[in-house]
Amino acid sequence: MSKPTQSVASAAVRREPTRTGKVMVSGWLPLEARASLRLILAHYPDKLMQDLVAEAFDDLFAKYRVPQTAHVRATARPETKGRKAR
Repeated sequence: MSKPTQSVASAAVRREPTRTGKVMVSGWLPLEARASLRLILAHYPDKLMQDLVAEAFDDLFAKYRVPQTAHVRATARPETKGRKAR
């Protein structure tokens, strides 16, 4: 077997600073669920998808009476070059 190149190995270790101490949690949902999330984002342009996901998890945790640890933080939508902020 060949040894992975240095760039592949270093890419696996390198992380965005904003992701430190966080994990990816995902699931497969119907396409309609994504459409519904986008409708919410259209009505609340200051929110990020991350905000909605964290809020949904905290609501789920409350329902099952476990600590609400997703903590919705006030985040600003980043300006993207060539695209208007929503």
